[in-house]
Amino acid sequence: MSRGARTSWPQALVVADEELRAALASVPDLELTSPLGGVPIVCRDVRARATAARRRGALLACDLTLCAGACPALRLGASLAWVGLGTGESLLWACHDALGVLSPLLRARSADEVERRALGAREGRWRASSDAAQVVARYLACHPAVSCLRYPGLRDDPSFETAARTLMGGFGPLIDWRDAPRGPWRRLVCDERDPYEQVMALEAQLSRR
Repeated sequence: MSRGARTSWPQALVVADEELRAALASVPDLELTSPLGGVPIVCRDVRARATAARRRGALLACDLTLCAGACPALRLGASLAWVGLGTGESLLWACHDALGVLSPLLRARSADEVERRALGAREGRWRASSDAAQVVARYLACHPAVSCLRYPGLRDDPSFETAARTLMGGFGPLIDWRDAPRGPWRRLVCDERDPYEQVMALEAQLSRR
């Protein structure tokens, strides 16, 4: 799946976060993952994990909250996926096999227009912050004060090939970097502001080190 690819999801269901967590914890042979995670940041291969889970007779469940739903997890082989809305509820998508297991455990309803718009707004922020992060990451890649850099959108990043076929609409807002080879990883979270404003703010920070 390429960076700009689009996909159609099954109908979104709305479930309470607490109820979803309890249901997931009670399902045997369920494996949890998320496309983005770790320190330094990496993009995980959802397709490979889904294939491995099926071979073991397990279901793969993907938390897409960090990537704002910008991963076609079900098309990549996951059995269910969800995005937390930050309101105590999540949007949930599930294949028939997962729905058969989860339906007795969940009180779910179809997403309404407000909730679908909330997800659309989050996707818009994902795209804008991803575009900004791409600019900032390229800047950091050339900065003499940066000894190591991780951003899935850079072609020489270990996660680039996986991210290019896993994420849609960008590579996310998270950049991890070190200013010394064995120093701690520092995380930068880009936002929708002009990327050059964010570069200048970062340059001011780096110049004080």
